[in-house]
Amino acid sequence: LCFTDGIGMISPSFARQLIEKVRPSDAACHPCAFQIRCGGFKGMLCVDVTGQADALGVKVLFRPSMNKFAANNH
Repeated sequence: LCFTDGIGMISPSFARQLIEKVRPSDAACHPCAFQIRCGGFKGMLCVDVTGQADALGVKVLFRPSMNKFAANNH
């Protein structure tokens, strides 16, 4: 079984970029998960250790279950 409801993926490189922007002193040690709200999406993003996000050329993969409401801004 694979329980993924509400959990998307973030590429390791984008996770590092976020931490460098928010906490430059902690850039070498970043979290493996982020709680997010982006437009109508909310939930968790886990750092993608499989390489799928990078292989697809995307920074963040949202799952359909993360979409809570329609929003004009992201």
